Amino acid sequence: MRAGFEEYVAARSSVLLRFAYVLCGDRHLAEDLVQEVLVKAHRRWSAIEVENPDAYLKRALVRAHVSWRRRRASSEIVSAALPDRAQRGFDDAHASRDEVWTMLATLPAGQRAVLVLRYFEDLDDQRIAELVGVSASTVRSHAHRGLKALRESLTEHADEAPAGTELLATVRRGVARAAVRRRAAVSGGVAVLVAALLVLVSTLLPNRDDQPVEPTPSFTSGLELVPTALTAPEFPYALGYLPQDAGPGYVSSVEGDRVLYFGAERAQLANSLNIEMYAEQQPVPDFLDPHQESATTVNGSPARQWVTLPGDNPTIADNLLEWQQDGRWLYVRSGRFDIDELHRVADGMRAGRTTSTAAGPIDAVSRMSLPAGYGVASWDRDEVCAVPAAAAQSTFLCISLLTPDVVLPTNMNEFTLDGDRARAGGGPTGSSLFVERSDGRVVDLVQRTDGVPFTTGDLVAIYRSIVFEP
Repeated sequence: MRAGFEEYVAARSSVLLRFAYVLCGDRHLAEDLVQEVLVKAHRRWSAIEVENPDAYLKRALVRAHVSWRRRRASSEIVSAALPDRAQRGFDDAHASRDEVWTMLATLPAGQRAVLVLRYFEDLDDQRIAELVGVSASTVRSHAHRGLKALRESLTEHADEAPAGTELLATVRRGVARAAVRRRAAVSGGVAVLVAALLVLVSTLLPNRDDQPVEPTPSFTSGLELVPTALTAPEFPYALGYLPQDAGPGYVSSVEGDRVLYFGAERAQLANSLNIEMYAEQQPVPDFLDPHQESATTVNGSPARQWVTLPGDNPTIADNLLEWQQDGRWLYVRSGRFDIDELHRVADGMRAGRTTSTAAGPIDAVSRMSLPAGYGVASWDRDEVCAVPAAAAQSTFLCISLLTPDVVLPTNMNEFTLDGDRARAGGGPTGSSLFVERSDGRVVDLVQRTDGVPFTTGDLVAIYRSIVFEP
């Protein structure tokens, strides 16, 4: 193993384990997630090391955890018989809710009421103020203090994370096993090449004893599919000013709302600049550092600004402007640029449009067929989701383009689809289809619904309608 990699693991494994433990709440799973991420990172360590290893690995841990949760969510298999035991997912969800309510019960009544009304009832600060009988600023103060107390409680919870004293040795073994698997794969590739040559020779020579090759399973679908052009969203304002080193921009959308983010993924405010537009006012984020709130103006309109003061977390500081323009709520926020730069960006926004200057994986999909009545509702770098025109928000169909190294579910029906490896599964709440294409793309079709789930044939028909950019 590389010396720099071993030194990092020895020095930072406890930090990664604490982070993973807070993510999943399970000591053994936290160790498994950290080990999996570190083993994969070993091969690219020379590139990771010159960037920000902590940020890269924490992002990888989040993705690994989400992948683990998705594998569990995709584990529903149609069966005529009910299982003999309760599903673990219900137990986990029930325990998580109990833990949240236990932490809420430790807060003063005012803080607890504000958090429940804001996050459980989804009320805005003005409405909460009316119900509780305090001012809107007091509501924000209660929310800030309550969340701070919950974070402290979560920090104490993180102290229960495994120490990871044997992690370095475990990672060494994992790296060694991965090397063996790579060598075996190379050897297997040579064997496959030889076998292919033998098959080619056998096809050129007459052989009356040849057995027919098993065909791809036939699929049928009862869906009415409508060809749909996928057009990347635009941000409905032109920018008169943008910091020189802001980086490339990408526009994402959710049901008409827009986010234009530069330099990094939209959630990484420490390294990005986000310009956001919503039909309704959005809750102000909960700052991790001390901050100062004050009134200001943007383009002559009343506005509010939040400026982060020096604190313990300068890498995740967040400055924010909020104002209303053309009947829309606009936000400019960043942990990378100061409030003066954010003002220059906001004051320079005019009617117009801004398109993405960076390409996301999903931009490779130019066209597909959607079930009749479905329309595109959200668009992000690697995923497009469609919903029926008159259905609950829990009903959706999403297409994602995953990286080739993603861990796919293993408890699904496996088959060959148009020459590519595919897996499908489903249950009463929806269905999934994964296809590992020969061009290196991994296509993931997921449907979730409160009604009748799609069949595998339905998902195959939708998949076959996908047209990629040349």
